[in-house]
Amino acid sequence: MSYNIKLMSLIMAVNTIVWSGHLHAGLFNFTEIASFNTAIPDGNGTFDNFPAFPTLNATTVLFRGRGPDSQEGIFSHDGNVLSTIADQNTPVPDATGNFVLFSSPSVDSAGNIAFSGNQNQGSSGQVGVYKIVNNGQLERVVDRSFSLDGEAFLSADDIHIDNGNVVFRGNNASNPIVTDIGGTLTIIADRNTAIPGGSFGNFNNFIFTDIEDETIVFGASGIGHDGIYQYSAGVLDVVADTTTAVPGGSFGNFTNLFAPVIDNDEIVFSAAGAGIEGIYRFQNGVINPIVDTNTPIPGGPGNFADFNDIRPAYENGTLAFRGIGNGGRQGLYFNNGHDTFKVIDDADTLLGKEIDAFLLSSDGLHGDTIAFSVLFNDGTGAVFTAEANIPEPSTYALIATGILALHFIKRKRQKAIQAA
Repeated sequence: MSYNIKLMSLIMAVNTIVWSGHLHAGLFNFTEIASFNTAIPDGNGTFDNFPAFPTLNATTVLFRGRGPDSQEGIFSHDGNVLSTIADQNTPVPDATGNFVLFSSPSVDSAGNIAFSGNQNQGSSGQVGVYKIVNNGQLERVVDRSFSLDGEAFLSADDIHIDNGNVVFRGNNASNPIVTDIGGTLTIIADRNTAIPGGSFGNFNNFIFTDIEDETIVFGASGIGHDGIYQYSAGVLDVVADTTTAVPGGSFGNFTNLFAPVIDNDEIVFSAAGAGIEGIYRFQNGVINPIVDTNTPIPGGPGNFADFNDIRPAYENGTLAFRGIGNGGRQGLYFNNGHDTFKVIDDADTLLGKEIDAFLLSSDGLHGDTIAFSVLFNDGTGAVFTAEANIPEPSTYALIATGILALHFIKRKRQKAIQAA
């Protein structure tokens, strides 16, 4: 008897979930990290801007925030306490004066942090890349007192850290991709570097970098040529370029490739071909689509329409990305290696407000948790995490079994009533 009660309870729960028409609703728990109502740690007033992409590891969310009177800093939230990593009261290492401006921070699984910072606004003053390793003091990676391959360092973008090693893209004339590994700066590619894989001349532009231990991936282009490249143990190789066939159909070769990320030797990037755009995974020499413009948008309507310049976040086989549908509808989505789920889109609300835009970093995913910022239609903003609570495929099988059992019991009751 108790077994039947338990079975019926399970079936009733399954029935409630499935027949409500919201199988994927409620699969993400949202936590507010900071908003325009949040007091600035060690500062005055509350935040009034979150201008960059938040990032996270297992315990901490990092973000760049601004406040009244041009206050600015990098802040961390450990699940309980909001604290300051660096702000305008922080002295610039190996220079005179304090920081004024910051970039988006990067944090690795060990809690090491990297970012760029400016001593003064404009062209004057010190600008550099800085890191905090092994919970130590803030230290300089590079600044304007350095020369990179005969050129004075000016500034840097797209900074990432892993295992305490840093990669960044320099903004001086040669546009170098630079690593700091074990305290040694190395230029792994610049505008003097020949594009591997054919007679394509030299690189002339670099976009997006990522690092895993001592392996670097980046997007780059030459004259009439785009590609994703990997640098490891002193060797520069092609991951995919405009001579690579788009997998999954008759789409010709890739025409545009951008935004690579690397995790567990798997490289994920967004790209386009003839009549197709998507996010692809390079694993053991093979490229396969994860999602593309043939993939239905979870909850609809229609298929994804645009992955142009979309930078995914990827870790341990799970993917988070900003997706765009027809009519410009946008949202955040999560793929657990089996299925794609809607996290939230601009038809939903947070804090009771309508959403205008999302910001997601390639460092914005750890485990089943996504860190992102939103811009609301009223001009305010906030930083959130969304934690996935998605059942394993075996649970879906149990749900299906429950549905069948429910249907069987219903038919059996109907027959009993008819017989009576």
